[in-house]
Amino acid sequence: MNFDRSLKIIQKLYEEGYITYPRTNTEYLAEEEKDRIKNLIDLINQKGYKLEFKDSKKIFDTSKIESHSALTPTLKLPEKLSKEEEIVYQVIFNRFVSNFLAEEAILSETTLTIKVDNKEFKLKGTEIITPGFYTYEPKKFDNQLPNLSENEEFEVKFLAVEKETEPPKKVTESELGNYLEHPFRKELKEKNTEDEENDEEIIEDAEDYKSILEGIEIGTVATRTGIISNAKTYGYITQENSNYSITSKGEKLIQLLDELKINLYKERTIEFSKDLKKVIS
Repeated sequence: MNFDRSLKIIQKLYEEGYITYPRTNTEYLAEEEKDRIKNLIDLINQKGYKLEFKDSKKIFDTSKIESHSALTPTLKLPEKLSKEEEIVYQVIFNRFVSNFLAEEAILSETTLTIKVDNKEFKLKGTEIITPGFYTYEPKKFDNQLPNLSENEEFEVKFLAVEKETEPPKKVTESELGNYLEHPFRKELKEKNTEDEENDEEIIEDAEDYKSILEGIEIGTVATRTGIISNAKTYGYITQENSNYSITSKGEKLIQLLDELKINLYKERTIEFSKDLKKVIS
């Protein structure tokens, strides 16, 4: 399902009264919505779910909302939807459930030492103790390990593996959308890793850097589809199924912007975003 189609379905779900106002760019709910959320949790629990109300600033923070609060289901739960409508609604529903699920997600960074005769092999990875919200928003972990006990015995089989280098995969529609929404995800991840290794004074300084990057987006929920559509219309990118590729015209545009010293890289969005917030406030 492409962006244009999903946006139309979201609009229809909103018009039918199944979801709140969709054109929002925040992940927070207003503090005034707590009673509505409590009622929604009670309604969903009647369907067999195990949710609990969580009065947390990570969820309810009016100061983080510029116009409309986060997208959620409404008290009007749908009884019958088309296949595409069900897919889109389920994404919104699962995100809500994930935030209020009673069971916590518990992960363990584990090192397995496997002994075969007199040889030892070590595997490092993630072990899921309790799945929690990952039940509704699955995530593929690098090197996910099985639940094994100490001194447990099992058969092993060694296989020769042949691999060939492959060119980088093309950008998918989902990846492009995620990049526009979180263009600094990689930088934030690297900064968090650095903070774990630095002292408190450096960490305090780094908070200013992170606070600038967090929440920075390229476009909004309402405009991202148009950004991608325009790039295709002007011939800067092409789409094949759900994959995007840059064209020679797109490469030429980037080269020309660099030669003219016109900075439209993602770092520039920080300045645009700060200026926009000044105008709004």
